[in-house]
Amino acid sequence: MAPEERARKVTVKQKWTACVIEAAVTKWLLWRGNASVITHFYAHHWHECDVYAVTAAGYAVEVEAKVSVADFKADFEKKAKHEALAKALSYDKNAFFRLGSVPRRYYFAVPENMINTNDVPSYAGLLYIQRYKATRWNKKGVAVTVAKPAPLLRAARKVTASQLQTLSEAYKFHYHTLLQRLAKTQEGSEG
Repeated sequence: MAPEERARKVTVKQKWTACVIEAAVTKWLLWRGNASVITHFYAHHWHECDVYAVTAAGYAVEVEAKVSVADFKADFEKKAKHEALAKALSYDKNAFFRLGSVPRRYYFAVPENMINTNDVPSYAGLLYIQRYKATRWNKKGVAVTVAKPAPLLRAARKVTASQLQTLSEAYKFHYHTLLQRLAKTQEGSEG
């Protein structure tokens, strides 16, 4: 981070929302060269992903956005998911066959310093979301920092053609929903 960026960092007492975290992570994943990124996606034989990306190499990356420590701890109630992720790290093929498409990398995204890197399981990475004074290039004033890199989950397989088709259909649905919301917003402002 450049000295100018550090100088712009401000402490803002705004409440974090999952939407703000997901938007920051989506921008970060696209900036890192991922081919596709979508929010609130149900991957094939998997759980809902807050942010789901497909890399240029064809592997999935999943990011779970957490706004509180309680939210972070509640995620571990999905025992089958976390067992599969742990097995995928050690290349247990049964993790893939039982639950479908485990991602190649798995992250938690949280407000900066909400949890410690020691609280994150060995199969997951940690992204800190930070607020900065908005600039011309970063109008939202939100940045993503890798606090703990996510390891490669060796049992992960490339995203299949049918999964890409599902992803494409989800994009269309999201786009259609967005157009409907924009139309309602415009109708409300005209009336």
